[in-house]
Amino acid sequence: MRRIAGVVACMFLLVSILAACGPKDVGDVVQDLSKKAEALQAYKSAGTMALMTGEEAQEYRVDVWYKAPENYRIALTNEQQDITQIVLKNDDGVFVLTPHLNKSFRFQSGWPTDKGQVYLYQSLVNSILQDEQRQFTVDEENDAYVFDVAANYDNQSMARQKIWLDQKTYAPRKVEVSNANRDVMVMIEFDEFTFEHSFA
Repeated sequence: MRRIAGVVACMFLLVSILAACGPKDVGDVVQDLSKKAEALQAYKSAGTMALMTGEEAQEYRVDVWYKAPENYRIALTNEQQDITQIVLKNDDGVFVLTPHLNKSFRFQSGWPTDKGQVYLYQSLVNSILQDEQRQFTVDEENDAYVFDVAANYDNQSMARQKIWLDQKTYAPRKVEVSNANRDVMVMIEFDEFTFEHSFA
């Protein structure tokens, strides 16, 4: 009898361990994302963004540096036209620099808090946390969690977005922003994302 009880106890323990190692549900992932966003101190990312809003798609190389609490450096480069625009946010405000024209100007200091950006991690996480009607799936083939949520951008025709996050790190892999007809208007694929990157 004791032997049977011991076997049952071992089986129960094994099932408990396997369950703990199983895939996370949407509640677990959302909770993890909330904690990660609150603790975020720095990151560096790079990727390619395509805008499908005109007759021809426009591609941009996007490099983002972020350091808490609100320091940003975003470089947007159109390699076809050899044009780079840099957005800086620091203690002095928000600036847009256009090196090839040797011009810069300052604009509203509320950016990017009041206007989400598809290439910023905070904007993506916030859109997931704020949408209580969020749809969640697991992309087993690519080891990614996929969220389908409402988009919150200046362009009102951008209605929805799908966000692929790495299952282990929660780093973004890909984002597709679509209109009400589900036509993709903006797509960004990240080929580099480093949390807690150390900047000089």
